[in-house]
Amino acid sequence: MRGTTLSKLATDNGQHDSVCRAALIRPCLVGERIISDFLNVSLHELWPERYAPTGQRLSIRHVRDENTSERAVPQRQFAGAR
Repeated sequence: MRGTTLSKLATDNGQHDSVCRAALIRPCLVGERIISDFLNVSLHELWPERYAPTGQRLSIRHVRDENTSERAVPQRQFAGAR
């Protein structure tokens, strides 16, 4: 909406044309940063489920619920705390 496409935004930054589109549907650090910089909006504001308010990337760990065959709700962790 700001005069470009996600594909063009990615290629203008030397990346594959799908990098920014991928960032909209799954964690993709390079695409997230390109979009964030272009919009001049912090990563946390765009993806609060992926980044802490401090800007630190969160890691999502899926824990299987032993009582069901479905995955339980993801548990948030800081990426460095494993």
